[in-house]
Amino acid sequence: MAVFTNNFLKGLKPGAQSYEERDGGCPGLVIRVGQRGKKVFEVVVSEGKRRRRVRLGTFPDTSLATARRLAADAKAAPTEHVGGRRVADLWDAYAAERKDVLRSWKDVEMVWRQWAEPQLGNVRIEDLTLHHGARLVERVARESSPNRARKVIRYISPMLTFAAGRGMIPGNPWAGLSLPDGSEARDRVLTRKEWDALAEWAREEAYPWGPFVLALMATAQRLSDVSEMRWSEIDGDVWTIPAGRHKSKQKHEVPLPAPVASLLDNLTRHDDFVFSTHAGKSIWPGSKLVERIQAATETAGWRYHDIRRTGATMMSEAGVPRFIIERVLGHTDRTVTAVYDRHTYRAEKRDALARLAATVTRP
Repeated sequence: MAVFTNNFLKGLKPGAQSYEERDGGCPGLVIRVGQRGKKVFEVVVSEGKRRRRVRLGTFPDTSLATARRLAADAKAAPTEHVGGRRVADLWDAYAAERKDVLRSWKDVEMVWRQWAEPQLGNVRIEDLTLHHGARLVERVARESSPNRARKVIRYISPMLTFAAGRGMIPGNPWAGLSLPDGSEARDRVLTRKEWDALAEWAREEAYPWGPFVLALMATAQRLSDVSEMRWSEIDGDVWTIPAGRHKSKQKHEVPLPAPVASLLDNLTRHDDFVFSTHAGKSIWPGSKLVERIQAATETAGWRYHDIRRTGATMMSEAGVPRFIIERVLGHTDRTVTAVYDRHTYRAEKRDALARLAATVTRP
């Protein structure tokens, strides 16, 4: 076991396989040499009976003196040291601090689950680079749209600024990321043939996806609000989305039309989540479900939010006033009149949703 010096570290050459050397001058400090010559400092730390490795940086960007200091810090406070943590761990810390103050948190969480987590969740925080952001942009633009790619980065990049502000990383590695040009606002509305095909698929599909899609179509509520619906939020035939879950940060009352209320009554209750495949967790409908539905219904080009837009369009076509549609959708009314008008419009919303539900029930 050699005592590390700068000349010793510079002289380490790549081999046919990755290998490592241990520092005789700092117990626990290791340098790992990859097949392409990349040299990474790590330190072995103990947390009770458990031992894990903490990544300290690459040589020569991280000097030997700095690596030894970081190793000592990590061994002294292993539970506080962030080295070796992954982007998924950063997300947990970010969510704990920001989910109750960001009005757009539901959108941020949706972007994380659908796009960022599968690609970035297992990446070490300190390994995250501009290249990871560029790959994420390419994938989202390819599988969805350039405009969605811009939104994904807009929602995830503040998390990296948060990490930099906490000293987890030197700075936001995506600060200079080049984004595709924006596009016009999306206005996709399903045709009546597509809508009927989707409803037929949902009526035939087993729990949880079939009932979930029917509820999504018949209530015109946001994806996360329906997927995370709880039995404790339902009182008779009225579903109240609490302020903490709703994008407006105000509670939102949804009168359940008879077909939806009957559908829910016939579901087995596993726990508080209405739609769940794992105890204590709600479902999360991702892009693979959309692809499966589109293949089965021979439709294409629509997304979850287009279902909500189509529902609003169908209520309008059924004669529902735009003001009531806004109340059904739960859009925030910021007019002066809204300060004084405390009416819930329950009866009007019930009538509107009954007309919408009639389009998804079996003829």
